Amino acid sequence: MADTCLAADLIGHHGFNVLEWRGDDDAPEPGDRTSYGFTAMMQTDDYRRTIGEVPVGPLYLQVRDTSWGDYAGSSYTRSNNRRLLEDFPEVFVEMTESYDYSVLLVPATLEIPEHLADALRSIADDYPVYDESDLSDLESDLEREDWESYGRADLRAEVLDALREITDDEDVVDAVDDDITDDYLDAHMDWDERSHYGAYWQVETAVGGFFRFGTLPRKIAEVRSIGVRV
Repeated sequence: MADTCLAADLIGHHGFNVLEWRGDDDAPEPGDRTSYGFTAMMQTDDYRRTIGEVPVGPLYLQVRDTSWGDYAGSSYTRSNNRRLLEDFPEVFVEMTESYDYSVLLVPATLEIPEHLADALRSIADDYPVYDESDLSDLESDLEREDWESYGRADLRAEVLDALREITDDEDVVDAVDDDITDDYLDAHMDWDERSHYGAYWQVETAVGGFFRFGTLPRKIAEVRSIGVRV
C-alpha cells in the first residue's frame, strides 16, 4: 500500500489556511465542485476570534497557490489548480465563486498520498509551480488568445502610427494598411523575429497578459512604405 498521511499534517508552518464548513447542506466531499464558496466556509482563526468557540464543522485546508479567476491569481496558480485536479481528482474539493474564481481544498481528515503531501509542501515552501510543462503550455495558450483578441490589431495600429511619423500622406498610410495581411503580422511575431526588435508578450494575470512591440512597428512601417504607389 502506498504511503499516506493525514492532510491535517500540512497545517502549521506550511501556511495553509484552515476553513470550517458552516453551510446548511452536507459538507462537500473529495471530488466535489461546490459553488457555495466563502459564504459557507469560515477561516478558523477568524471564527475563534469573533465567536470565542472552537470549530464544530468539518475542516478543510485551502491549498496554497491554487486560487485563480478573472481577477485573482496568476498563470502558475491556474496551472497548479488544473494539474492537481487532473492528477488527484479523488482528493480535492474545488470551491468556486463568481468571475470564474476557483481554489482547491482538501478535507483535513483525509488520508492523502505522501508524494502529494510532499508536492504541496514544495509548492508552499520552495517553488510555487507544480508542473512546469503545463505552465508553459498555459502561457502559450494565453498569448495566442491575447494575440487573436487584441494583439494583432494593436501591432497594426502601432505600425500605422509609426508610418505617420514617416509621411503625412494618408493615402500612403491607407495603402500600407491595405497591403499588410494578418499572416504578415503573424510572421513578424515569430519568436526569433520579434526578439530581434525587442517585442514580447508578458503574462500578467491568470487569464492574460500584455504586448510590447519595441522597434518592430517602426521597422515594418519603413519596409512597407518603400515603393508604395498611390
